[in-house]
Amino acid sequence: GEAAFDYLFPLSLKLKQAGVSVEMPYERDKKLKWLMKQADRIGAKFALLLGDDELKAGTASLKNMKLGTQETVSLKDLEAELKRRFQNEV
Repeated sequence: GEAAFDYLFPLSLKLKQAGVSVEMPYERDKKLKWLMKQADRIGAKFALLLGDDELKAGTASLKNMKLGTQETVSLKDLEAELKRRFQNEV
């Protein structure tokens, strides 16, 4: 939703500045199925799933694209967790 996009966009810029590879569509109306296919097409190692419900709960889902596993991550820890995982992958 709109609120989730508004939360993620500045975070994506911040992560890019920290050297984390981030891909985020600029169109706000993309469906989850399309987004997951796109993540697979570009070879993303992880996909971050954040909708309005997750935003209200203060969490996001982080999917490991290779293993197909998914886990819940606190939004307050999200930036540090993504940086850590990116450093472990390179």
